[in-house]
Amino acid sequence: MTTLLLDKKSIAKIRKMIITWGGNFTWDGLVLAIKNDLGIKISRVSLKGYGVIYAEYLRKKDAIRGVVNVSDDPLTVADSNTISKLEKKLAESLADADMYKRDYDKAQILIQRVIVNAQSIPNLDVNVLFADIDLANDN
Repeated sequence: MTTLLLDKKSIAKIRKMIITWGGNFTWDGLVLAIKNDLGIKISRVSLKGYGVIYAEYLRKKDAIRGVVNVSDDPLTVADSNTISKLEKKLAESLADADMYKRDYDKAQILIQRVIVNAQSIPNLDVNVLFADIDLANDN
């Protein structure tokens, strides 16, 4: 049984290094960068032993080559209908959010006006406007 050289933090740093890599991307370059940047001396063979690092390496190589991973599953009519329904729900949700934002902005303006008007009334403590309302005592 081989011992693992890398801990979770080191693996995460190496994956991040691969994702943000610029320029010519090779195993030798990666091994050298790990040695220089992280101070870890590790071989290509050892790196391939870490499934997440190897998968990230292959993903990066595919991205550099312009390979787009597409699912082999065909798009069905049901999938298309689901997508259409979700797009409609998204449009409605965005419209609702926009409407609520406008109403919120109007309410904020109204509140500011009430505060300004209340400050102009003599002998009125503006803090009373913000006091907790006890609805139980109003009955």
